Amino acid sequence: MEKSFKFFLIVTLLLGLITILPAPTFFFVALATAFLYAGYSESWNIVGGYAGYTSLGHGALFGLSAYFVALLLHHFGTSPLLTIPLGGLLCIIIAIIITLSAGAFSFSAIYETGRFNRRKPPTTD
Repeated sequence: MEKSFKFFLIVTLLLGLITILPAPTFFFVALATAFLYAGYSESWNIVGGYAGYTSLGHGALFGLSAYFVALLLHHFGTSPLLTIPLGGLLCIIIAIIITLSAGAFSFSAIYETGRFNRRKPPTTD
């Protein structure tokens, strides 16, 4: 095994053991929030840093999911173990709808007019 994989395995096991230990609820909430924002920042790093895109979709879908989960928890009193996956499922459905509508309305016109093909075709003079 590589050294970095062993380190990752040890850290994962230690973090798994933390959940078994008795600790205040605030500790678990703070830990979950830290990991949530760490994953969010990594996705923003890949899209905004490496790819160079300015994407507002991450924030919009993240906020939509959080708002949906908060509404379910407040009005219906459902379990967070049920509402968090439902929030993720809602975001997947909304993202698919947005992707299909963007593809149907804007990209087809660009491909048909050939705006992506910037090079002129070779002439046979």
